[in-house]
Amino acid sequence: MEGTILRLVNDQRRAAGIGPLCYSRRLAEIAREHSRKMAQLESFAHRVAEELSPLERIISNGVPVDRVAENIFATDETPANGLAEDCVAMWMGSDEHRTNILSAQLDYTGVAIFPSGAGIFYITEDFAHLRDR
Repeated sequence: MEGTILRLVNDQRRAAGIGPLCYSRRLAEIAREHSRKMAQLESFAHRVAEELSPLERIISNGVPVDRVAENIFATDETPANGLAEDCVAMWMGSDEHRTNILSAQLDYTGVAIFPSGAGIFYITEDFAHLRDR
């Protein structure tokens, strides 16, 4: 399902004349942990409980970045019933989320979905530009 979201996001970028995002396993792991925390706490936010900001989370996990963005989504729609399509459509319908998706200054991403016990799917997509080493 994460791969479908990445494909749909990259389709939107290509349609806008922007190069595709590269998949980052590390960003996906960081996104998965955030989705897991949202599901566990049944809290929908970029920061839950005592959690760090998206930038701080990514840097503290050893990813050398100079720019990050994050999109989140929560739904009770199942993966078989168009979850990925609904997620990307909502993001593209929101100025801030669309800006993150279409930013040519962001070139890596990781996507993760985590279900809660209540049947809500929490999705996080972290975007980054890697700092020159």
